[in-house]
Amino acid sequence: MKIYVAACKQDKAQMMASTLDNNGFDIVSTWVYKVFKRTADYTEEEREAIAVRDTEEVKKADAMVLISDDEYYAGGKFVEAGVALGLGIPILVLGRRENILLWHKDVQLFNTREEVLAELQRLREKSRCYCTETFRKNHCRKGCN
Repeated sequence: MKIYVAACKQDKAQMMASTLDNNGFDIVSTWVYKVFKRTADYTEEEREAIAVRDTEEVKKADAMVLISDDEYYAGGKFVEAGVALGLGIPILVLGRRENILLWHKDVQLFNTREEVLAELQRLREKSRCYCTETFRKNHCRKGCN
């Protein structure tokens, strides 16, 4: 099962990715393992390439884990979550709901990494299809509609 990890803090994303990887999940969000700089520190060309890469990686995911923060941080994780919702990819939020988007019916809220892991394991075991009902009806790339 392919997972995209979205977060504003790379260290938290790396901890989640490590937990998932150690439990047989495929992490498709490569930003987690790259040098992470402020947006202003990239060139225009780098920013465009990163935006395209991140969007394409979200599209490959069977599920997204979005890690919220104690403080409010605007950022790419909400754009990535919007892409996931638009494609019907389920989102599991670790932490709190930082944004109105996170009250969507296809978003689940969890308090610990262990709870997120347990839900992903449940989804993986439930069936070979990890899509939301809306996505399955219209776009499923696994042939389970």
